[in-house]
Amino acid sequence: MVLDGTEEVDNFKDETYLAEKESVTAQRNSLLGEAVIELCVEVDLKPYAKEIIKLERFTSPYPDDTDERRMRFLQEYALRTRGDYETVITSAITQIAISDEEVQERIATFQSNLSRPATNGAKAPGSNEAIPVEVESTQT
Repeated sequence: MVLDGTEEVDNFKDETYLAEKESVTAQRNSLLGEAVIELCVEVDLKPYAKEIIKLERFTSPYPDDTDERRMRFLQEYALRTRGDYETVITSAITQIAISDEEVQERIATFQSNLSRPATNGAKAPGSNEAIPVEVESTQT
């Protein structure tokens, strides 16, 4: 069930829809790639000062802003092929993703970290009953 009772599904028979969907997907992937390069890749430009001077000779002066300078260097020199971009993006996404092993470890250890009394055989209270609960340990 979805909110308001409607759900959008892919229309694989509509060529216009498929073309527009492909265009939007490409735009999203491009934006993701730019964000990963800008936010996740650090590089010390000092060892590449000579290369930057050469690049400036054939193009235009590099920006003075450190981030813009780094981005231009990555785009024009360090990341030359689509494979370079894919490697960087895959690495960044892998590092931020939660693996199945991490989920299983959290599930396995979660319950044992709870503080709770052992059962004394009493039945659960009814809806009109109230049983006070003592705090066994404080959390900070």
